[in-house]
Amino acid sequence: MIATLHALMSRLSPCGLLVAVATTLFCVASADYLTGPKISFAIFYLIPVAVASWYGARPLAIVTCIGSAATWFAVDLASIHYDNLLIPVWNAGVRLGFFTVTAALLIKLRSLLRMHVMLADTDSLTGIINRRAFERRCHFVFRLSERRSHSVSIAYLDIDNFKQINDQLGHSAGDEVLQKVAAVLTKRLRDSDLVARMGGDEFAMMLPETGTDGARALLAEIIPALRGLAAENRWPIGFSIGAIVLNAPFPPIDEALDIADRLMYTVKKRTQSGFLIEEYSRPDSPHADQAFSVADLRARRK
Repeated sequence: MIATLHALMSRLSPCGLLVAVATTLFCVASADYLTGPKISFAIFYLIPVAVASWYGARPLAIVTCIGSAATWFAVDLASIHYDNLLIPVWNAGVRLGFFTVTAALLIKLRSLLRMHVMLADTDSLTGIINRRAFERRCHFVFRLSERRSHSVSIAYLDIDNFKQINDQLGHSAGDEVLQKVAAVLTKRLRDSDLVARMGGDEFAMMLPETGTDGARALLAEIIPALRGLAAENRWPIGFSIGAIVLNAPFPPIDEALDIADRLMYTVKKRTQSGFLIEEYSRPDSPHADQAFSVADLRARRK
């Protein structure tokens, strides 16, 4: 239930969130007034403050803090007779300070949590996403593409002779190679595509709504661009790419990556610095007679 509520609040527009916060505050104030001054509702006034701080922008959080303190002040005046008006004013000021501190802490916590999630999904060296984030996003795209009967291409890239860079020029040069390769891939891919560093000198690319012709055209641009990068920097390296075109129903992402990885090694063993594309469909797919399975791929290698 909490997950459902979180998803609902996350999808609200700023106006919708404002209405939700105001409605919650009204309900809390009404219950506080109706139950009388002997029953404390202090903690419940934090609910609209917490919602506004976690899901909304900073201005909404500030307005909610002021509104919660003012509403509580109004309920106090309506429920309790004070001989000295400074008492409820003082209480309202203390509550406003308490709400403000709570809101500030929640906003800071939200910011740190988002930064933590971003860092957990990002490769620290190249700035692109890592394997964990790549697989998670591929899973989402696979489900959406299956629903719409669209093809998805997965490409796996390995830098040939990368070890020579580290051995001859040092690890700092190797880091530079990885960073510049990531930059070329990011620049050449479309906004809808995805590129990730899978570890070491290996990268993966996901191309949504891309069939064999589209994948071949894109890789035919990427390989010369990478070769030009290597020639410009006088790096003794090449680039091998294996790519598969997936048709619904899709295999699990780890199986798709395994197939693309095997195709990449076929390129590496045969020629290096090139690419190989195959079309894959699961045996229960209507495209199965035009594609290959994992068993077929392994049989070809024997």
